[in-house]
Amino acid sequence: MAQVISMSLGGQEACTTDAPEYTAINDAISRGTTVVVAAGNNSADVSGFTPASCPGVIAVASNGITGKRAFYSNYGKGVTLSAPGGGIYANDASSGNVVNNGFVWSSINDGATTPGNPTYGGMAGTSQATPHVSGTVAMIIGATKAAGLATPSPADIANVLVKSARPFPVAEDHVIGAGIVDAAAAVNLALNGDTGNPGDGGNDPGATLTKGVILSGQTIGAGAGVRYSITVPAGATTLNIRTIGGSGGDVSLYVKAGSSPVADGSDADFSSVKPGNNEAVVIQKPEATTYYILVVGGESATSNLSVLADYNP
Repeated sequence: MAQVISMSLGGQEACTTDAPEYTAINDAISRGTTVVVAAGNNSADVSGFTPASCPGVIAVASNGITGKRAFYSNYGKGVTLSAPGGGIYANDASSGNVVNNGFVWSSINDGATTPGNPTYGGMAGTSQATPHVSGTVAMIIGATKAAGLATPSPADIANVLVKSARPFPVAEDHVIGAGIVDAAAAVNLALNGDTGNPGDGGNDPGATLTKGVILSGQTIGAGAGVRYSITVPAGATTLNIRTIGGSGGDVSLYVKAGSSPVADGSDADFSSVKPGNNEAVVIQKPEATTYYILVVGGESATSNLSVLADYNP
Protein backbone atom coordinates (compact mmCIF):
# COMPACT_ATOMS: atom_id res chain seq x y z
CA MET A 1 0.00 0.00 0.00
CA ALA A 2 1.24 3.48 -0.85
CA GLN A 3 2.15 5.53 2.22
CA VAL A 4 2.27 8.86 0.40
CA ILE A 5 0.44 10.00 -2.73
CA SER A 6 1.65 13.07 -4.61
CA MET A 7 -0.76 14.77 -7.02
CA SER A 8 0.39 17.64 -9.20
CA LEU A 9 -3.01 18.07 -10.83
CA GLY A 10 -6.27 19.89 -10.29
CA GLY A 11 -9.54 21.18 -11.64
CA GLN A 12 -11.38 24.45 -11.13
CA GLU A 13 -14.22 23.38 -8.84
CA ALA A 14 -14.67 22.86 -5.12
CA CYS A 15 -14.24 19.37 -3.69
CA THR A 16 -17.72 18.17 -2.73
CA THR A 17 -18.79 14.98 -0.97
CA ASP A 18 -20.20 13.52 -4.19
CA ALA A 19 -16.94 14.04 -6.11
CA PRO A 20 -14.97 10.87 -6.93
CA GLU A 21 -11.80 12.61 -5.77
CA TYR A 22 -13.39 13.18 -2.36
CA THR A 23 -14.18 9.48 -1.96
CA ALA A 24 -10.80 8.28 -3.23
CA ILE A 25 -8.85 10.64 -1.00
CA ASN A 26 -10.97 9.87 2.04
CA ASP A 27 -10.43 6.14 1.47
CA ALA A 28 -6.67 6.61 1.10
CA ILE A 29 -6.33 8.70 4.24
CA SER A 30 -8.46 6.23 6.22
CA ARG A 31 -5.88 3.56 5.31
CA GLY A 32 -3.01 5.68 6.63
CA THR A 33 -1.87 7.22 3.34
CA THR A 34 -0.75 10.85 3.36
CA VAL A 35 -2.10 12.74 0.33
CA VAL A 36 -0.13 15.76 -0.91
CA VAL A 37 -1.73 17.99 -3.57
CA ALA A 38 -0.71 21.01 -5.61
CA ALA A 39 -2.71 24.09 -4.62
CA GLY A 40 -3.03 25.23 -8.25
CA ASN A 41 -1.69 27.98 -10.47
CA ASN A 42 -4.65 30.35 -10.90
CA SER A 43 -3.69 32.98 -8.29
CA ALA A 44 -7.04 32.32 -6.62
CA ASP A 45 -8.38 30.91 -3.38
CA VAL A 46 -7.65 27.20 -3.15
CA SER A 47 -11.19 26.55 -1.87
CA GLY A 48 -12.39 26.59 -5.47
CA PHE A 49 -10.13 23.81 -6.73
CA THR A 50 -10.12 20.00 -6.58
CA PRO A 51 -8.40 17.94 -5.23
CA ALA A 52 -6.57 20.71 -3.35
CA SER A 53 -9.71 21.59 -1.35
CA CYS A 54 -10.58 18.00 -0.41
CA PRO A 55 -10.58 17.38 3.36
CA GLY A 56 -7.43 15.89 4.83
CA VAL A 57 -5.03 16.67 2.00
CA ILE A 58 -1.79 18.58 2.42
CA ALA A 59 -2.24 21.44 -0.08
CA VAL A 60 1.02 23.00 -1.25
CA ALA A 61 1.48 26.56 -2.52
CA SER A 62 4.52 27.78 -4.44
CA ASN A 63 7.14 30.31 -3.43
CA GLY A 64 10.00 31.73 -5.48
CA ILE A 65 13.65 32.15 -4.62
CA THR A 66 13.05 35.24 -2.44
CA GLY A 67 10.41 33.41 -0.39
CA LYS A 68 7.54 35.41 -1.91
CA ARG A 69 4.38 33.69 -3.04
CA ALA A 70 4.84 32.87 -6.70
CA PHE A 71 2.50 35.24 -8.53
CA TYR A 72 0.53 32.35 -10.05
CA SER A 73 0.15 30.27 -6.88
CA ASN A 74 -3.24 29.66 -5.34
CA TYR A 75 -3.63 30.69 -1.72
CA GLY A 76 -6.04 30.76 1.20
CA LYS A 77 -6.80 29.06 4.49
CA GLY A 78 -6.93 25.66 2.79
CA VAL A 79 -3.20 25.78 2.00
CA THR A 80 -1.10 23.78 4.46
CA LEU A 81 2.35 25.13 3.60
CA SER A 82 4.51 26.36 0.75
CA ALA A 83 7.52 24.95 -1.07
CA PRO A 84 9.93 26.12 -3.77
CA GLY A 85 8.10 26.07 -7.09
CA GLY A 86 9.76 28.87 -9.03
CA GLY A 87 8.90 32.54 -9.42
CA ILE A 88 9.81 32.74 -13.15
CA TYR A 89 10.68 36.46 -13.16
CA ALA A 90 13.53 38.36 -11.52
CA ASN A 91 12.97 38.90 -7.78
CA ASP A 92 9.77 36.83 -8.00
CA ALA A 93 7.91 39.66 -9.70
CA SER A 94 4.66 39.04 -11.54
CA SER A 95 6.20 40.08 -14.86
CA GLY A 96 9.48 41.24 -16.29
CA ASN A 97 12.64 39.38 -17.21
CA VAL A 98 12.59 35.59 -17.11
CA VAL A 99 15.60 34.36 -15.14
CA ASN A 100 17.20 30.94 -14.62
CA ASN A 101 16.73 31.07 -10.87
CA GLY A 102 13.03 31.58 -11.47
CA PHE A 103 12.61 27.86 -12.12
CA VAL A 104 13.00 24.53 -10.39
CA TRP A 105 15.63 22.63 -12.38
CA SER A 106 15.69 18.87 -12.76
CA SER A 107 16.54 16.01 -15.10
CA ILE A 108 13.85 15.62 -17.77
CA ASN A 109 13.26 13.87 -21.08
CA ASP A 110 12.93 15.89 -24.27
CA GLY A 111 10.42 13.56 -25.89
CA ALA A 112 7.04 15.11 -26.72
CA THR A 113 4.89 12.01 -27.27
CA THR A 114 7.45 9.21 -26.96
CA PRO A 115 10.65 8.86 -24.89
CA GLY A 116 13.41 11.06 -26.23
CA ASN A 117 16.80 12.07 -24.91
CA PRO A 118 17.65 12.69 -21.25
CA THR A 119 18.37 16.33 -20.58
CA TYR A 120 18.04 19.04 -17.93
CA GLY A 121 15.28 21.61 -17.75
CA GLY A 122 13.53 24.20 -15.64
CA MET A 123 9.85 24.31 -14.74
CA ALA A 124 7.67 26.40 -12.43
CA GLY A 125 4.37 25.82 -10.69
CA THR A 126 2.74 24.34 -7.63
CA SER A 127 3.30 21.04 -9.45
CA GLN A 128 7.01 21.60 -8.84
CA ALA A 129 6.47 22.67 -5.22
CA THR A 130 4.39 19.63 -4.31
CA PRO A 131 7.09 16.95 -4.79
CA HIS A 132 9.32 18.78 -2.29
CA VAL A 133 6.66 18.18 0.34
CA SER A 134 5.87 14.63 -0.81
CA GLY A 135 9.55 13.77 -0.60
CA THR A 136 9.70 15.24 2.90
CA VAL A 137 6.74 13.07 3.92
CA ALA A 138 8.56 10.00 2.58
CA MET A 139 11.65 10.99 4.58
CA ILE A 140 9.56 11.31 7.76
CA ILE A 141 8.04 7.87 7.24
CA GLY A 142 11.40 6.30 6.41
CA ALA A 143 13.18 7.91 9.35
CA THR A 144 10.55 6.90 11.90
CA LYS A 145 10.54 3.34 10.57
CA ALA A 146 14.34 3.11 10.75
CA ALA A 147 14.21 4.38 14.33
CA GLY A 148 11.69 1.72 15.32
CA LEU A 149 8.96 4.27 15.95
CA ALA A 150 5.30 3.92 15.03
CA THR A 151 4.45 5.22 11.58
CA PRO A 152 2.87 8.66 12.03
CA SER A 153 -0.69 9.09 10.78
CA PRO A 154 -1.51 11.51 7.94
CA ALA A 155 -2.78 13.99 10.56
CA ASP A 156 0.44 13.59 12.57
CA ILE A 157 2.53 14.19 9.45
CA ALA A 158 0.56 17.30 8.55
CA ASN A 159 1.12 18.59 12.09
CA VAL A 160 4.86 17.92 11.84
CA LEU A 161 5.09 19.78 8.53
CA VAL A 162 3.21 22.78 9.92
CA LYS A 163 5.19 22.97 13.16
CA SER A 164 8.57 22.58 11.44
CA ALA A 165 7.89 24.94 8.51
CA ARG A 166 10.42 27.70 8.04
CA PRO A 167 8.92 31.18 8.60
CA PHE A 168 8.46 33.22 5.45
CA PRO A 169 11.38 35.64 5.02
CA VAL A 170 9.14 38.29 3.44
CA ALA A 171 5.64 39.66 3.93
CA GLU A 172 3.30 37.50 1.86
CA ASP A 173 0.42 39.13 0.00
CA HIS A 174 -1.90 36.19 0.71
CA VAL A 175 -2.02 33.31 3.19
CA ILE A 176 -0.01 30.38 1.82
CA GLY A 177 0.21 28.16 4.87
CA ALA A 178 2.39 27.89 7.95
CA GLY A 179 5.68 28.59 6.18
CA ILE A 180 8.12 27.00 3.74
CA VAL A 181 8.74 23.26 4.02
CA ASP A 182 11.94 22.39 5.89
CA ALA A 183 12.78 18.72 5.36
CA ALA A 184 15.55 18.49 7.97
CA ALA A 185 13.45 20.23 10.62
CA ALA A 186 10.46 18.01 9.84
CA VAL A 187 12.45 14.80 10.23
CA ASN A 188 14.05 16.08 13.43
CA LEU A 189 10.66 16.94 14.85
CA ALA A 190 9.20 13.55 13.93
CA LEU A 191 12.13 11.75 15.55
CA ASN A 192 13.01 13.92 18.51
CA GLY A 193 10.25 16.45 19.06
CA ASP A 194 12.78 19.15 18.08
CA THR A 195 12.82 20.95 14.74
CA GLY A 196 16.51 21.78 14.95
CA ASN A 197 15.43 25.18 13.61
CA PRO A 198 15.55 28.01 16.17
CA GLY A 199 13.01 29.92 14.10
CA ASP A 200 10.35 27.33 14.89
CA GLY A 201 10.14 26.68 18.61
CA GLY A 202 13.38 26.26 20.53
CA ASN A 203 14.79 29.48 21.94
CA ASP A 204 14.64 32.03 19.13
CA PRO A 205 14.41 35.36 21.01
CA GLY A 206 13.47 37.47 17.99
CA ALA A 207 13.48 41.18 18.77
CA THR A 208 14.11 41.85 22.46
CA LEU A 209 11.45 44.06 24.04
CA THR A 210 12.28 46.56 26.77
CA LYS A 211 9.92 46.80 29.75
CA GLY A 212 7.27 49.46 29.14
CA VAL A 213 8.74 50.62 25.82
CA ILE A 214 6.52 50.46 22.73
CA LEU A 215 8.20 48.93 19.68
CA SER A 216 6.46 50.61 16.77
CA GLY A 217 6.55 50.37 13.00
CA GLN A 218 6.32 46.58 12.84
CA THR A 219 5.28 44.80 9.64
CA ILE A 220 3.66 41.37 9.86
CA GLY A 221 3.30 39.63 6.51
CA ALA A 222 0.20 37.72 5.50
CA GLY A 223 0.44 34.35 7.21
CA ALA A 224 3.93 35.16 8.47
CA GLY A 225 5.17 35.03 12.05
CA VAL A 226 7.41 37.61 13.75
CA ARG A 227 9.05 36.79 17.08
CA TYR A 228 9.82 38.90 20.15
CA SER A 229 10.93 38.20 23.72
CA ILE A 230 11.14 39.79 27.16
CA THR A 231 12.94 38.55 30.26
CA VAL A 232 10.90 38.88 33.45
CA PRO A 233 12.72 39.08 36.83
CA ALA A 234 11.74 37.32 40.05
CA GLY A 235 9.00 39.10 42.01
CA ALA A 236 7.38 40.71 38.97
CA THR A 237 3.60 40.66 38.65
CA THR A 238 1.01 41.32 35.95
CA LEU A 239 2.94 40.77 32.74
CA ASN A 240 1.01 42.58 30.02
CA ILE A 241 1.82 41.83 26.38
CA ARG A 242 -0.05 43.69 23.65
CA THR A 243 -0.19 44.40 19.94
CA ILE A 244 -1.60 47.83 19.16
CA GLY A 245 -2.94 49.62 16.09
CA GLY A 246 -1.43 49.14 12.67
CA SER A 247 -3.21 49.09 9.34
CA GLY A 248 -4.53 46.14 7.39
CA GLY A 249 -4.39 42.51 8.45
CA ASP A 250 -5.72 40.68 11.47
CA VAL A 251 -2.89 39.49 13.72
CA SER A 252 -2.87 36.78 16.38
CA LEU A 253 -0.68 36.80 19.49
CA TYR A 254 0.97 33.74 21.07
CA VAL A 255 3.13 33.68 24.21
CA LYS A 256 5.19 30.91 25.78
CA ALA A 257 7.41 30.80 28.87
CA GLY A 258 10.92 29.44 28.45
CA SER A 259 10.89 28.66 24.73
CA SER A 260 9.49 30.06 21.52
CA PRO A 261 6.09 28.92 20.21
CA VAL A 262 6.08 26.85 17.03
CA ALA A 263 5.17 28.52 13.74
CA ASP A 264 1.40 28.17 14.11
CA GLY A 265 1.36 29.00 17.84
CA SER A 266 -0.31 25.68 18.68
CA ASP A 267 1.93 24.98 21.69
CA ALA A 268 1.74 28.47 23.23
CA ASP A 269 0.94 28.87 26.93
CA PHE A 270 -1.21 31.94 26.25
CA SER A 271 -2.88 33.34 23.16
CA SER A 272 -5.08 36.17 21.94
CA VAL A 273 -6.85 35.75 18.61
CA LYS A 274 -9.57 38.39 18.57
CA PRO A 275 -10.61 40.05 15.29
CA GLY A 276 -8.37 42.98 14.42
CA ASN A 277 -4.85 43.94 15.48
CA ASN A 278 -5.37 44.84 19.15
CA GLU A 279 -4.45 41.64 20.97
CA ALA A 280 -3.58 41.26 24.66
CA VAL A 281 -2.21 38.58 26.98
CA VAL A 282 -2.14 39.33 30.71
CA ILE A 283 -0.28 36.97 33.06
CA GLN A 284 -0.98 37.83 36.69
CA LYS A 285 1.87 35.81 38.23
CA PRO A 286 4.58 35.43 35.60
CA GLU A 287 7.55 33.15 36.06
CA ALA A 288 11.06 34.53 36.41
CA THR A 289 12.08 33.55 32.89
CA THR A 290 12.14 34.73 29.30
CA TYR A 291 8.74 34.95 27.66
CA TYR A 292 8.76 34.33 23.92
CA ILE A 293 6.17 36.12 21.79
CA LEU A 294 4.93 35.21 18.32
CA VAL A 295 2.76 37.58 16.27
CA VAL A 296 1.17 35.87 13.26
CA GLY A 297 -0.36 37.74 10.33
CA GLY A 298 -3.81 37.08 8.89
CA GLU A 299 -4.89 36.94 5.26
CA SER A 300 -3.30 40.27 4.43
CA ALA A 301 -0.21 42.05 5.70
CA THR A 302 -0.28 44.42 8.68
CA SER A 303 1.92 47.50 8.74
CA ASN A 304 2.86 50.02 11.43
CA LEU A 305 1.90 47.65 14.23
CA SER A 306 3.13 48.41 17.77
CA VAL A 307 4.20 45.72 20.27
CA LEU A 308 4.43 46.33 24.03
CA ALA A 309 5.46 44.21 27.02
CA ASP A 310 5.27 45.58 30.57
CA TYR A 311 5.09 44.23 34.12
CA ASN A 312 5.02 45.41 37.74
CA PRO A 313 6.92 46.68 39.56
